[in-house]
Amino acid sequence: MRAALATTAIALTALLLTAAPAQTTTLAETTIKGTWTGTLTQRDSPDFKVTATIRSFNRFTARNSVRYGAPLNCRGHWRFQSSKGSTYRFRETITSGDSASCKGSGTVVLRAKSDPERLEYRFTGGGVTSRGTLRRP
Repeated sequence: MRAALATTAIALTALLLTAAPAQTTTLAETTIKGTWTGTLTQRDSPDFKVTATIRSFNRFTARNSVRYGAPLNCRGHWRFQSSKGSTYRFRETITSGDSASCKGSGTVVLRAKSDPERLEYRFTGGGVTSRGTLRRP
């Protein structure tokens, strides 16, 4: 009997730890979902292209993908962190790429502009800052 109760308690604990809370999606979140492209600037580096697809505002999944073009040629994902008004914060993790600089993580901040087809982009992490404007393709 004691073993059965312990097994049940462990199973319930595991279920509670893995279950993500239900999240609601705001109109603004729906507006920025989708694919975005742009050209980014970074000090001491040539400009480079970015393509990002925003699919999820769930803090527990990393379903948002990002790809940086030459000279970086890196790929990774963004995990939603928070939002306030028209500003969205994601944690970026680079998972693969051709360049030795394709590693690490940082913070991506997206700010919706008055034009619904544009987002202001800013990345900080690893001692670098990148900026640019993203547009719908």
